[in-house]
Amino acid sequence: MCDFNRLSGFLISAQAIYLGMLVTLGIAIFNSGSFWLVALNIPLMIGLIAACGIATGLAAAALNEANICKNSQCGAAASDLSSWLTAFVANLGILTGLLIGASAAALIPGVGALVLAGVLGYAVALGIGLSPVIESGVAAAVGAFNTCQQQHNASSSTAAATTVTILTGLTYAAAAFVLGGAGLAGGWKSWAFSHA
Repeated sequence: MCDFNRLSGFLISAQAIYLGMLVTLGIAIFNSGSFWLVALNIPLMIGLIAACGIATGLAAAALNEANICKNSQCGAAASDLSSWLTAFVANLGILTGLLIGASAAALIPGVGALVLAGVLGYAVALGIGLSPVIESGVAAAVGAFNTCQQQHNASSSTAAATTVTILTGLTYAAAAFVLGGAGLAGGWKSWAFSHA
């Protein structure tokens, strides 16, 4: 049975993990700028890869729910949402691959900061580009699904539509500027101090 509450729960959980990943990437960028702190990136990178895998699994579970809704009587309402969630899952898979590839570079002072800043840039672009679209897609799908259900005299979904699309985009942008900037500035300051 189509359940937008579960779909929303999976997405909220995935986004919470995702925001935690952005913070952790900022810390890893800072650590990569220092010869003395760079070893701390080993557990951070392992945690980031695991967190990205969990977020990918949660997004895939949301996609599964969207596909269940897509195959219901009022499924046309969920077809666009299903497409966006497919793109989100695919991009989380790419991000996991980038994190795996960046793990070795994260252990090289200076170079690791640049590589991780690039990964952070991709992660923030993914967050800004897809999350608001997916959230507005959930809201639109819930509204269209409820309208369709009412026309067919079926029970209506009680899911609350997510209306924080602008706030989410601003959160990702703020995270990029604050974490990326602070991480690079602090990391390069430590690197320059250690090479002076």
